[in-house]
Amino acid sequence: MGTTNPSKPAPAERFQRVQELRSAREAARLDRFLADSDPLLIAPRNDEPEICPVVSLRQWAGRRQVLPKPKFLVTCRPIPGPVPLERSVDVLRAAMDWIEARLADGSMESTYLFPDCGGIAIMEADSRGALMRLLSGHPAYPFYTWDIQVLADWRTGLENVMRCFEILHGGPVET
Repeated sequence: MGTTNPSKPAPAERFQRVQELRSAREAARLDRFLADSDPLLIAPRNDEPEICPVVSLRQWAGRRQVLPKPKFLVTCRPIPGPVPLERSVDVLRAAMDWIEARLADGSMESTYLFPDCGGIAIMEADSRGALMRLLSGHPAYPFYTWDIQVLADWRTGLENVMRCFEILHGGPVET
């Protein structure tokens, strides 16, 4: 039987220590990034309350502030295949009423149609799941494929990306 040197850890223990160090370094880097950047990538700047910088990820996660609803780009395209013509006018009228109601309640900011069918809309919802539940109420929902993309305020998003690149490239961290 071989003896082990008590001052030299076993390979598995050394691997565990390296992983812990790597995790601690990554957590510290993320904490520095979050402390120096706006915590919301999707917060528009108009009429929003000032957001205070945070000290760490744990502090940011523990906040109980009201966040603005995210905005989504919703694109729909008709599915291939025949559309049931016997009820198409009724479905289109109901879809128009549904869109008018979403524009009135503010969950839809704007919407446009494509000349060759389908369309896009800018919508607000608490989450992607909440948006999907809202869209499932669209009268023509089963006749379309839906694509949903979260939107970010362009200036806030690009400023956060620039700060991330500066930190990753060892540049100055803003205070």
